[in-house]
Amino acid sequence: FSAEHLGGWHSSPMASPVGNESNMALESFLLHFSNLRALLCPSIQRQSDDDVLASDFLGTLDASDVGDPQKLSVDKERLDKMLAHVSFSRANYIEAGDHGWDTSSMLLLIVSELKDFFPRLPARQRDWFACADELKRL
Repeated sequence: FSAEHLGGWHSSPMASPVGNESNMALESFLLHFSNLRALLCPSIQRQSDDDVLASDFLGTLDASDVGDPQKLSVDKERLDKMLAHVSFSRANYIEAGDHGWDTSSMLLLIVSELKDFFPRLPARQRDWFACADELKRL
């Protein structure tokens, strides 16, 4: 929803929200992207024993990657420094003009990885992810 609201997915012509509404939609999208990245690829971020991982649904007892860590590592450090773990480094990205986000590409990437994950789920767990059927249409 937040990606669509930003105007980088279903909108034609491209129409973006402005001001605080844009900031809210962008922060929501980036936070969800980061959370889904952690779900699919625990190897690329710090984790705790009680974190829910995609591999948990596949019967794997260890924290294994279900998504492609190379693909999902794109902009990881910048995203973590600017949003997930707000740091003093955030100002450096802003000063360097590296504060824009290609939400369309990020959305395509995460949807692609989820489309690979959902078919691997056991049938009894498919209902837990109602959105899986919606992704087939994308």
